[in-house]
Parts: sequence; C-alpha cells; structure tokens
Amino acid sequence: MIETFIKRPVFTTMFILVLVVFGIQSYPSLGVDLYPDVELPMVAVTVTYEGTAPEEMETLVTKPIENRVSQVSGIKTITSTIREGYSQTMLEFEMGVDPRQMASEVREKVAGVRKRLPDDIDEPVVARFDVASRPIATYSFASDARSTGEIRRILNDIVVDELQMLDGVADVTIRGASDRAIKVHVASEKLKAYGISFQTILEKVNNANLNTPGGKIRDENNTITVRTVGKFNSVDDFKNIIVANHDGRPVKLVDVADVVDDWEDEETYSRTNGVPSVMLAVRKQSRTNTVDVIDTVNARINEIVENDLPPDIKMSVGMDQSKYVRENIGDVWNTIIFGGFLALFITYMFLGDLRATLIGGLAIPTSIIATFFLMKVMDFTLNNMSLMGLSLAVGFLIDDAIVLVENIFRHMEMGKDPFTASADATKELVLAILATSMSLLAVFVPIGSMGETVGQYFKQFGLTVAFALIFSTI
Repeated sequence: MIETFIKRPVFTTMFILVLVVFGIQSYPSLGVDLYPDVELPMVAVTVTYEGTAPEEMETLVTKPIENRVSQVSGIKTITSTIREGYSQTMLEFEMGVDPRQMASEVREKVAGVRKRLPDDIDEPVVARFDVASRPIATYSFASDARSTGEIRRILNDIVVDELQMLDGVADVTIRGASDRAIKVHVASEKLKAYGISFQTILEKVNNANLNTPGGKIRDENNTITVRTVGKFNSVDDFKNIIVANHDGRPVKLVDVADVVDDWEDEETYSRTNGVPSVMLAVRKQSRTNTVDVIDTVNARINEIVENDLPPDIKMSVGMDQSKYVRENIGDVWNTIIFGGFLALFITYMFLGDLRATLIGGLAIPTSIIATFFLMKVMDFTLNNMSLMGLSLAVGFLIDDAIVLVENIFRHMEMGKDPFTASADATKELVLAILATSMSLLAVFVPIGSMGETVGQYFKQFGLTVAFALIFSTI
C-alpha cells in the first residue's frame, strides 16, 4: 500500500484532494456559535394562578402535579418552586434520555391530572429546559413624545410578528412597559351600601365580556351558525354592566366603581442612557447559526424602523451576541493560523530545508480542512470548544510528517534513491506513527465521550482533535 501511494502520485494527490474538497464544501454550512448546543435532560411544568397564596398553590396545584409526573420513568430529582400565584416543578432526568420524549410523557401526565386542578388557573405549560433559549440580541426603543405603553403597543402591532416569521427566530419578547388594561377601582363603601360583594362584581364583569356560541339555525336549504357577540369595544360598555338590582333599580358598574382605560402596573422597567425605553429580546431556535440569525434580524428590524415606525421612536442595539461570537471565533482562528506558521518556522529551524518543511507543513491545512467534513457529519458547530480542539491539534498534525521526512532524508544520505528511501523510511516508522496516533486518540476520544453535562461541552472538543489526528495520520 505504501509503495502504491509513492508510485502513483496523481492517485495520492486526488485521494487527499477529495478529503479537502469535502471539507471545503462542508465549511460554509457549519453553524457558528459561542458554545456547543447542550441539551440538559430537564423538563419544567409551570402553572400560574393569580392572587393565590403560596400555601394554596402548594396544596391545590403543586402537590397533585408532583404526584402524577413522578410516575414518569428515569427521573433523577424533582424540585418545585412556589410563590404567590406561581408554581414551577422542575424534573431532572438521568443522562442519556431524550428530553423531547420525556417532555411529551410529562405533558401527558399533566393532561391527566388537569381535572383535579382548579378550573380558573392558566393552562399548565410543559417545556424543556434549553440553554440556548437565552436572548441572542436585544433592542431598545425610546421616544420623547410617547409613553412606554404606547411604544409597546406599536411594537406588538408592527415589529414582533415580522421578526417571529424570520428563519431561525424562536421567540420575540417585550419588556420594560405594560400592556393596555381596563382598570376597575371598586368603592367598598358603595358596595356595602348596595349590599353587593366583590366576588359578585368580578363574576358579572367576566361573564359580560364574552363571545359565546349561540347554536345553529336550520331551514330546508341552509344551516347558519349563530354566536352571541359580547366582547366590549369601549370603556362605556364596561361602565354600563348591570351588577345587581337594588330596590327594583338596576345598579351599573359605574355606580359602584371607577372604570379607567389605563396601563397594567409595571413590574419591570428598562432605561437606555437614562431614558425610559421598551426592550425587545430575540431568541434563536436550537441548532441554528447565531451569527446568521442576528444578521437576518438586524437587516429586517432596520428596514422596519426606517419604513414603518413613527420617526420619533428611536432604536438602539442593547446586546448583539454575534459581535462577541465573531470576536471569539476570530481570536481562535488567529491562534490556529499563528500556531501553524510557528510550527513551520520551528520545523525549518531544525530541518534547515525549506522543501522538506513545506512537504511536512501540508499536513496542517489538509487535515484541518478535511476535519470540517466530519464535523458537519456529526452536526458540530464552529464554537469555542471545537475551534480550541483545532488549535490544540495544530501542534500534533505536523509531528508525523516531520519524523517521516527526516527519516527519508536519512535514508537518502545512505545513498538510496528518493523512491527507495521513501518506501524504506515509511515502512520503518509506520507502526511507530500508528502507535503515536492511537495513544493520542486514546486520550481525546474518551474526552469526547464523557457523560453528564460537562461531557456535552467537551464532546466537540475531544472528537474534533480526534478527527484531525486521523486525517493527519492518513
């Protein structure tokens, strides 16, 4: 086999170029991110029940959910967090299980226990815990002529839906301003005078502001679906709700309460350079290219600001993770390139032969480029861990070539022709080279196969080094 590669230089060159071409073809489609995608085996069940004390949340909501979801197999720990009107049950599973399948099973269990939960709670939300769900970009919007509530309404109407339709965008959330709210300020003295309870007011308002189905009307030829439209269109509609009958006279809501078209109470706020603003956060889908997603979002949001938003609303970029990713990736690439040239320079210092140095140096770019192919097959991304593996591998890639070239020169000095010297020198060292490569693989393959959460971070690091070593040995 060794003599065949030496006798057939065109075949040898094409064989290596095939690997290089596969790597070049795979490189553009590799995702670019700060860290590897990590899937933690954790599922959260979240329930909100506004105005309920923590003790009641535990008894009415958390305990029934815990008892039912504990029947799912593979659970490592169950942890619940309870506060006023809020309950979250976090399930951590053993490593190796599929979080998506576990989330589906948990969702079935929660659906089975739903009848035992209070009717007026918000529907339980079952979601996987995703590290990549953190915002990758934030934008702030401020205006001297508008309130933050009005800015929020404009962003909801114009910006949010446009951004959520972009490829790679998972979610767009708004913070720092309240939604519009119709507030009903009940006067307790008037309730007492009319003999009306607060619960009665609450029920009357909720039951009045509804669209309800009204059945069907059929004749010989047609069937018409009927619905009762009860949703209110103005504040006056709320004021005219009849909440009771006192001494034969209807009591309207306006008689016992002040109805105001206002904004919800602010629980969060944002400031941009000291000015009240509204913050818009963008989250990407799992296993998508952070840089590409942010570039797409930036292009679209700049177009919206220029053409659709009122001119008094000014936008500024709060956080852009793509800049940080580009800087980190650029630093690692500079390290790889500088390390490669430094390895060639030191090799030349010892060999003293430029041709031999270049021959050995070809192992570095060909091995790194070919590695991109296997990275694509394994669904890896260009991130700090995988590129750190490539930068570490640069020092290994040229080792075999240096030893082999030096041994070939030694055989040529013994009077052998280049062909014979190449064949004899390679046969002498082939087992030693394989032993060296396998000893390094014995270190880095287990690193890429570690379990638990740390193993998910180091998988791309260890296997990237192993891939580069395999190609350098070839």
